[in-house]
Amino acid sequence: MRLLLLNAFSINMLPGNANLRFTLLPAEDLPVYFKAWSYERRTGVAAIGHVDTARVVAGILADTLATYPLPGWPRGARGIECVQDIIDAAAERRSVTFTPGDVALVAQYRGPRLPEGATELPEGAMIQFWKVVCGAACVRTSLMPRTEE
Repeated sequence: MRLLLLNAFSINMLPGNANLRFTLLPAEDLPVYFKAWSYERRTGVAAIGHVDTARVVAGILADTLATYPLPGWPRGARGIECVQDIIDAAAERRSVTFTPGDVALVAQYRGPRLPEGATELPEGAMIQFWKVVCGAACVRTSLMPRTEE
């Protein structure tokens, strides 16, 4: 399983047919997904394509992970690895393909255009985290149409 942190989800990310489930996550559920990323450094892929959005999301996650620590995490652990990964990856503008077993967390920005250089949300804006999972029907398919026999 990979954890993909995105700021948008596109049909272009799918390898073929897909049965997707979108679930709005409360802030207190987020730390569970980032524990493996932070300590095992093998399951997370940050793919937020805009540096300013990445900074804002990283700040929100750092605060959230400090507020809702998991057992065994030091309190106030703002320096977790995934937060810097998010910022670093934004400049790369990574493309990802969603595959069976992946979990995407989409940091959906809602509000006025984010000002250049922003490090926090402008008034009236919010970021909602959506969990996206792909069911068993997420399979590779040919792009060629079937021919009738």
